[in-house]
Amino acid sequence: MGLCPSWLYNAVHGQGLVPVSSSGGINFFIGNNPEASGRFHLPRGIIEKGVSGVSHSGFWQGFRSIAEKAEGRPLSASEVSSFWYRRGFEFWFDAPSEALRLTGRKLLMSLSGGEMSVHHPYEFGKTLVPWLGRLPGFGVVFPFALLGLVLGWRNPTVRWLAAMLGAYWLTMLLFFVADRFRIVMLPLLAVSAAAGMVLFVENLRRGSRTRVWPCMTLMAVAFIVTTNPTYGDRVARKYAASGYNRLGKAEADRGHYRLAMMHFGRSLSLYPSGIAYMNLASLFARKGDFQRAKEIYQKVVHFYPGMRRIALVKLAHIAQLQGDLDEAVRFLQRAAGLMADPSSVEKKIEALEKRMGNRRRRPRDR
Repeated sequence: MGLCPSWLYNAVHGQGLVPVSSSGGINFFIGNNPEASGRFHLPRGIIEKGVSGVSHSGFWQGFRSIAEKAEGRPLSASEVSSFWYRRGFEFWFDAPSEALRLTGRKLLMSLSGGEMSVHHPYEFGKTLVPWLGRLPGFGVVFPFALLGLVLGWRNPTVRWLAAMLGAYWLTMLLFFVADRFRIVMLPLLAVSAAAGMVLFVENLRRGSRTRVWPCMTLMAVAFIVTTNPTYGDRVARKYAASGYNRLGKAEADRGHYRLAMMHFGRSLSLYPSGIAYMNLASLFARKGDFQRAKEIYQKVVHFYPGMRRIALVKLAHIAQLQGDLDEAVRFLQRAAGLMADPSSVEKKIEALEKRMGNRRRRPRDR
């Protein structure tokens, strides 16, 4: 019953009999491949085939194009998902020991007190909303929740709660660890944590050392596990930089260019990224400073392979605005060579070549 709404929605929108999401296979492959890190991470080979995480539509279309090219025919959304599920399972069959080590790494990541961000970094949110930093996070809730499950195990309700948590945890480990996946478990963990606190205090009042010391040992081990260094300062800076980049984009869209420039600068100083450079170049282009915009786009082309094709399309647009159609075509041709499905860019090339042909014929017509 719970799946019926999403199932019907997918059927109506042409995604076949997909119960929840037609991106399931893609996400499974992202979490299960030779280059997988346990977090959201696009393999180098996929990036080189033209897939980018800049927009959801481009991301999905890139994976779809690769699947259709491999199968040699158009695929439905469910067939695309099935293709990438097969690719993910191939990794398990070809390298089972490596896949098991990766799963162990995911388990450690899922127990970390830090948040594995994909889109909206929680750590950055705490810099904007200070009271978020005062709320108990996963690293505080989990040890008490584990204590509650152990002390209350004889209670059938607690066993059902543990089964629900275990089932959900397993589904997360099958894919990859992300804050938005793990946060769903916090309400269930909070219930168990509250029970754990109450039972622990009751044991303290009774003066039962035989139960208090094991409880304290269990919680100490759990606290140590949640402080495991699944990512260091570099990743923390990357998350903060991602937040400032989004702030800059929002301010640029509102026309507050000075504030946007400040946020982009802050983002790049923390962790230089192709997307932040792209947004900065776009800002200069909006202001009419095409030279600065071109310099930054060229930098992206040279140093950020994952953003190369998008930067080339942007360079083509600037060249077109400046009236240099030959250069625009050259940029688009380079971009087409990097794309899984270059049809949209090829149409732009045809349109520009047609304009160039009309320009060249015009003097003879006179």
